[in-house]
Amino acid sequence: MNLTNILSILVALISLSLIYLSWELKNFQFLLLSGSFFLTAFAIKFKNLREYSVPMVSTLIALTIAEYLTLLALPNAQNLLLMDSGYYERVPGLGYRPKPGQYTAIKTNSNGDKIYEAVYTIGEDGYRADFISENYDAFLYGGSFAFGEGLNDDETISYFLKHNHGISAKNVGIHGYGLHQALYNIQTGVTSKKENSINILLTAPWHALRSACKPSYSGGTPRFVIDNVSLKKEGVCPGGGLFIRVLSRSNIVKLLKLAFAQKNNILSNSDIELYLEIIKEIKSLSEENKAKLIIGYIDAHDNDLSNTIWTNDSLIEELKRIADSVVDLSLAPKREELDAKFYLSEFDQHPSALANRRRAEILSTIFN
Repeated sequence: MNLTNILSILVALISLSLIYLSWELKNFQFLLLSGSFFLTAFAIKFKNLREYSVPMVSTLIALTIAEYLTLLALPNAQNLLLMDSGYYERVPGLGYRPKPGQYTAIKTNSNGDKIYEAVYTIGEDGYRADFISENYDAFLYGGSFAFGEGLNDDETISYFLKHNHGISAKNVGIHGYGLHQALYNIQTGVTSKKENSINILLTAPWHALRSACKPSYSGGTPRFVIDNVSLKKEGVCPGGGLFIRVLSRSNIVKLLKLAFAQKNNILSNSDIELYLEIIKEIKSLSEENKAKLIIGYIDAHDNDLSNTIWTNDSLIEELKRIADSVVDLSLAPKREELDAKFYLSEFDQHPSALANRRRAEILSTIFN
């Protein structure tokens, strides 16, 4: 074997190593570098194609440099590291859900300061096993607030309901989930079968963005539409494919998303209408299962609802007409006034353990 072939194979092996690292670390820059090494190996092996491969290598290297420089322009950039890269699995029709196991999640800001370090235990059903029970009195649906983002298993709302108030509530909250996924789960039997059981929706107006398929991470989740004043399931939200997921790791793409994020983060009246119809359907299914529906409402910022006819107060009043009980879990007169002790840090306003303890205490009064 001549020197050219040896060098070509060596560079190709470096490319494969970088591809592996890019997948394990979810690092888009390593993916670009792997492409440049692969093309370099190609150029070494095939001299007649160098006039095409060399400019492509230069372009990939320039993009890699641009990726690192763009990181400096991202405000309060945060890094999330899950010690096991196989945390999520794709569930057709539902979106993504964690795999069974125990995982350590570490989140830092752009300066490397730790925002949180937490251990998540995921049960065989793909939902958080913050405690185990054979029979649940209630099911707690929601997103990362219900899941307990950034908190250990003994710091979630469902944990405090069980250990402080004797209420066995199954945690069905997952990062990024909305009430459209809660509805899908109830439709497919992920709910209590006990009479006089309770479905709890831990929700806030931003869930209406998710059920409207506006955030990019809604891709692949259940899509519901209002058809002739009735709710209808119509496939899944667009997006969520492998190419989009890989591209979402790019700092350049993240910066472009920030430039256009305002459009996707604006709630409309139709978004709220769909959100309320989903809750009405959950109420109807709860009644069929002889279960009560409790809504734990968390205020949005006033600006979040500024393009709609709704306010936090009017939404609560409407929810009271739908659910059996509605409790305000905002922990402050207005979202803007929420005490810093009720969230993780200035970089991450997910609820703290104290906030969850307080919310569990408020929810427990409904069971008395």
